[in-house]
Amino acid sequence: MSKWYQKGLSFACTECGKCCTGSPGYVWVPEKEIEEMAAFLKISVQEFRKLYIRRVGPRESLIEKIKEEREKVEEIG
Repeated sequence: MSKWYQKGLSFACTECGKCCTGSPGYVWVPEKEIEEMAAFLKISVQEFRKLYIRRVGPRESLIEKIKEEREKVEEIG
């Protein structure tokens, strides 16, 4: 029996930090959003992937950060 979330969940970020901190999980990210986030941070897509993306099979997920790291990123943005 497949799980209801097997294909991922579609949502918009509310900047609450609840899905990208805490217990491990997956925050699936499409190519277009990777490109947009890299442009926002003024880094290459390759550098963004190196710093913030992990491969899970054929898909890509944001690397979850601990709270202190997330706050540091928020200060930059």
